[in-house]
Amino acid sequence: QVAMVVLALVSVLPRIVRSAEAPWAGKAAYIPKLEKNLKENITAFWLSKSLDRTNGGYTINFGPKGEPKGPGTKMIVTQARTVWLFSRLVRAGYGGPEHLQAAEHGYRFLKEKMWDAKNGGFYWEVDASGNQKLKARKHLYGQAFGLYALSEYYLASQKKEVLDFAIRLFNVLESKSHDKTYAGYLEFFNEDWTPAPASETPYMGGGTSALKLMNTHLHLLEAMTTFYRASQLPLARARLLELIDIESNAVVRKGLGACTDKYERDWTPRLEGDLARVSYGHDLENIW
Repeated sequence: QVAMVVLALVSVLPRIVRSAEAPWAGKAAYIPKLEKNLKENITAFWLSKSLDRTNGGYTINFGPKGEPKGPGTKMIVTQARTVWLFSRLVRAGYGGPEHLQAAEHGYRFLKEKMWDAKNGGFYWEVDASGNQKLKARKHLYGQAFGLYALSEYYLASQKKEVLDFAIRLFNVLESKSHDKTYAGYLEFFNEDWTPAPASETPYMGGGTSALKLMNTHLHLLEAMTTFYRASQLPLARARLLELIDIESNAVVRKGLGACTDKYERDWTPRLEGDLARVSYGHDLENIW
């Protein structure tokens, strides 16, 4: 995933550059190679191609040679991740005014087109223009990336309206989806935040709408980390500590040393059939 590659580069590179002692031989030779890949390959491609100047937000629908494949649809996960990308580049010292402007471009689409002004929270998917709701139900996986993007963009821009918007989203999640009985967050809801029918397959697939996912909660963890850094709210700190406990304890199969993804509301693991499988990639994300 491009997002994970960029996440690794912008998170690790500044620490490598600042390090006074090489933790492994030949480190210095890798710095220019990694920076070249980040600047000339990854960020140059998305900055030049992804901004939708007609409708707002980002177009991410390209073929293997970078050729446009039409406007596509716009999902909260990928729109928010791209806002995060441009914001994080700026804060990590690898982006300039043009990247901050690109983040602002995506932020406006999130706020004006993907935000549910009546009920709060972000829609899952809209058409290219943002005027038609394609999947209007709410999933915490998407809300997590919304909070992550808003928090990172605030830290990069220092715009109070962005922090206020992030706090507004946090308050919606707190009132509508936080599980005060068993901790963590309920995940899948109708547009108005009433529980989605148990018969409906959640947007993240598999099981029923009542399940909790390790995957969703690890992204809530990274979002809450950045949101607390931005807001310094005591309740955000409490939720961050709660998520740390979930991701380092509740979802870890102690005898195996790995995590599984799907759980009942009370964090009883679902291990029947394929649900017993572990995801190497998600475990690495959880470690990070």
